Amino acid sequence: MLALDPRDRYGSAREVEQALTEIVERVGIEDPATALRGFLEDPTTSAARWNARAVEALLLRAERAASDGAWVDAHEAAGRVLAIDDGNADALALLRRLERRGNRERHRRWAWVGGLAAALLGNQRGLVRGVVAIDPYLSDHEVRRDLPDLDAALAA
Repeated sequence: MLALDPRDRYGSAREVEQALTEIVERVGIEDPATALRGFLEDPTTSAARWNARAVEALLLRAERAASDGAWVDAHEAAGRVLAIDDGNADALALLRRLERRGNRERHRRWAWVGGLAAALLGNQRGLVRGVVAIDPYLSDHEVRRDLPDLDAALAA
């Protein structure tokens, strides 16, 4: 709405309304007008109900995303739960599960890479001349370059 570049702004008030409606529906508010009326009558009780509904809807969304393999969406939804209810046991448990799953996936990838490297070393030493050793505890974008020269290691 407040973007400097006009191309990044909503084209009409209708588009703004649709975007806001999507947001409130995602957190479990199906009738915004009724929810607003209730909030104006009793803000404290309404806020507590909204938060409870939002936590429930976001946890459901996070679980569905995790079961569909949409890890980023699952992390985002669980993070939003924790923004509303820090220390939420269900969100924390989901994040721990996602972290363990991510670690398993990384270890499987590295095991596959290690197996491939071992096969190449065992059968085709000449093909591995430019290979850099990969450490499973580094991030996906880091590689170890502090290992001895591969040619010298192969010659030994």
